[in-house]
Amino acid sequence: MPPTPTPPKPKVLKNPAVRLLRADPYQIIYSNNAQISMSPFDLRIDFGETTSIAEDVVTVTQKVQIVMSPQHAVALLQALRSALDMAKSLNESGSTSGDRKQ
Repeated sequence: MPPTPTPPKPKVLKNPAVRLLRADPYQIIYSNNAQISMSPFDLRIDFGETTSIAEDVVTVTQKVQIVMSPQHAVALLQALRSALDMAKSLNESGSTSGDRKQ
């Protein structure tokens, strides 16, 4: 059996410009609950809102599911960590400015 050819390495851009476009319609969804599931091929995050809390039952209305590759999940984790570190730094310094974009 012949050896399996090695696929070419993808081109990696250093500090590429990013152009953000908003889908039409663009939606903002509030979430105070996230459920995560995964397979070897993808990671799924269901975002929802806790709509009621009873004695022994919490009801969550799931609103949207995001599906991504494990590699993109790692990039998301790094971006979230950076944003949370920045928020912590701003809170410790007493800054009250609005949203900050990275």
